[in-house]
Amino acid sequence: SDEQKEVFHRLRFVAESFRADLPSGISNLYRVDALPALRARLKGDTAAAQVSGLAAFESALQAITAAKQERLRVRLPRIRAIASQIQQQLQAKVEAFNAELSAAKEKQQAKIAIQQKAEKLIRQGFQASASELESWLYLPKLLERYQSELAMALRQGQFETWQMQRLQSAIAPHEQALNQWFDKGCEFFQQQHSGSLKFLYPSPPQVTLPEPPQTATSKNDSDLMPVALSTGIGWILGGPVGAAVVGGASYLIGRTPAQKSANSPSESQILQAYQEAAEDYLTHLNIEWLASLRDCQQKLEAIICYKSEDEPLESTPASYQIQLAQSLIDNLSLEIEKIGRL
Repeated sequence: SDEQKEVFHRLRFVAESFRADLPSGISNLYRVDALPALRARLKGDTAAAQVSGLAAFESALQAITAAKQERLRVRLPRIRAIASQIQQQLQAKVEAFNAELSAAKEKQQAKIAIQQKAEKLIRQGFQASASELESWLYLPKLLERYQSELAMALRQGQFETWQMQRLQSAIAPHEQALNQWFDKGCEFFQQQHSGSLKFLYPSPPQVTLPEPPQTATSKNDSDLMPVALSTGIGWILGGPVGAAVVGGASYLIGRTPAQKSANSPSESQILQAYQEAAEDYLTHLNIEWLASLRDCQQKLEAIICYKSEDEPLESTPASYQIQLAQSLIDNLSLEIEKIGRL
């Protein structure tokens, strides 16, 4: 119809405005009457299909496909060569990144090995020094070594002097040895130092002397003495003079040495009180210093068991580059394979 012809001419004008990379003799616009072409195809009517324009369109498509395959056949070796060069370059990158990653792993493993060795040495050294201190603080030995002399120092009022000359001089080497290992741990593992270990002394011991025993004069002695005097001397002297003599004698006789000594504790009781005070002090010292040692040991363990915060090697830029390059190599291989099947 005239309308169809007019539309076709307009479309041809538009189509000719675009450049098309088509084989020679192939147009970029074909007219196909769809309904007659469908009927012709269903009926197998070749002539009708030719009139509908379908045959010319199919022929053009086949020519385009053949030309494309021919161009691809010519270009495919070049594409494969270029792709192979790209793959080789990518593979070289992968190998370089793998070498970098391997070197980083070796460096990290060497660092871990050094840390583990240092951890073992520091722990063993600290434990040896701690064992020596624990042996020195063993309570039976501690009492055997210091209880008697501490009791004597307490009795003589020389506790502070004894503490400085005996205890401080004895604990100083242990403190120094333990602090040396603690300092080495902080320095090697680059951890903040929490302060040197210092064994604090318990409060000075308090000596409680026993109360003097309460002795009572027997009733017979208190009763018989005046009676004897009154019935003896009093009877002889008689009268007021006898009474005065009896009273004075009763007072003098009642002031016996036994009653005077009974008002103070015995020497053995005093010694026992100082011994008990010394034992109590050394027992507290044993408990507190062992607790300080345990606390220091826990702090050291937290330092030497410090785990490195280094980024895992699997998440480093080199690892990402390896994954990307390998992905590009695989994709290129797939695309070349697809092109070869065309």
